[in-house]
Amino acid sequence: MKKVTLIHTVKSVLNMFEDMAAAVCGSDISFDNIYDSFLADDPDELGYVSPACKRKLYQDIGSAMDNRPDVVVVTCSAMTETVRQIRPFMDIPLIAIDENMIHEAVRQGSRIRVLATAVSSAATTEKTLLEEAGRVGKKIQVVSTDNQKAFDALQSGDKALHDALVLEQAEQVKGFDLVVLAQASMAHLEDETASITGCPVLTSPRLCMEEIKKKLEEI
Repeated sequence: MKKVTLIHTVKSVLNMFEDMAAAVCGSDISFDNIYDSFLADDPDELGYVSPACKRKLYQDIGSAMDNRPDVVVVTCSAMTETVRQIRPFMDIPLIAIDENMIHEAVRQGSRIRVLATAVSSAATTEKTLLEEAGRVGKKIQVVSTDNQKAFDALQSGDKALHDALVLEQAEQVKGFDLVVLAQASMAHLEDETASITGCPVLTSPRLCMEEIKKKLEEI
């Protein structure tokens, strides 16, 4: 049986991600979960990913490796750049939740609207979109916004308020090729956001599942 270790920063993602991954990748997989809210809270407080936060993620990945997984997945989009920095030191696949989404967004659109709740996720997603566009030689425009009230609501367990605030944010979106919901905790709002904005909407979990499946099949 192959093993996947998931590193989470939001409880709602922890609660739904394993079942989604099993549905896509098959039942012959075991999962371990690590929950570390510091990885989301510290960047949101500071507005950037601090050295302390990077060290903490590295420590969490080290703890994940103690379980001898075949793949490690970091489900926080604010950590994507740090995942890329750590990856060369790994001898197994280390997956950032939104990398497949980033590739697909750049492929599909030139005017991209990023909706996020956490400040750090908005900034990281915008940066990685622009980097990916530069890598493939495509010119894009990215507009990103965070939603602190929605982030705080989710952290306090008020999912209904979080959802209402995100959809209120979506009502302001006009004139874009597509919308990116930056965080996995927003993914369940994909259809409603598409209906409100009239744009295609990309979310990270499903595309991440496909990457997990691919890596497991390569092992």
